[in-house]
Amino acid sequence: MTTLAYGLEAKFGYELDQDEASIIDFLDKVVDHLEGLDSIHDATLYLDEEATRVIVQLLVIQEGASVETAVGIGMGAVRAAFHACEGGTAGWPKFPDLFEYVNVTPEMVPASPELQVA
Repeated sequence: MTTLAYGLEAKFGYELDQDEASIIDFLDKVVDHLEGLDSIHDATLYLDEEATRVIVQLLVIQEGASVETAVGIGMGAVRAAFHACEGGTAGWPKFPDLFEYVNVTPEMVPASPELQVA
């Protein structure tokens, strides 16, 4: 059996007022937080080559989700994780504007114990 999943990739400018090692540590904590969520899989956050933008990559698996729902789930989870890890999200784009920052790739994934549909 397969289900539709949405791969999301987003690039955000983020106020980086710490040294690069501290930022990477923060992003690792955000990923740890995301790993505990049912609909979020394979989350990765890293800095671009210039260390001026945060790149977000993750897979949203939610039965019956539309592209819009997947973006809301995925980017809402990332924003909540930033807050849970004591990061700010001032200037975070509102929902309709997220589509200017997020690339979405629908893909079929096999059902497996690791990728259970919520």
